[in-house]
Amino acid sequence: GSPEALEAMRRLYFAHATRVPLEGGGYTMDHTSFLYLLDAQGQFVQVLRYGENHDVAISALRALVG
Repeated sequence: GSPEALEAMRRLYFAHATRVPLEGGGYTMDHTSFLYLLDAQGQFVQVLRYGENHDVAISALRALVG
């Protein structure tokens, strides 16, 4: 999407993304590490956090596609 659309989505989901310049002209991204689960209609279902318990994540994903 456009930069404006991406910024609107980041605000909607309280996500963070910042371009961090590196020496030599490159860059890296500092960003939120959540996985946002959306249903087939694009509606928010739940967040899986980085390092989420495997059983919790599998259960959430199965419920989403089941």
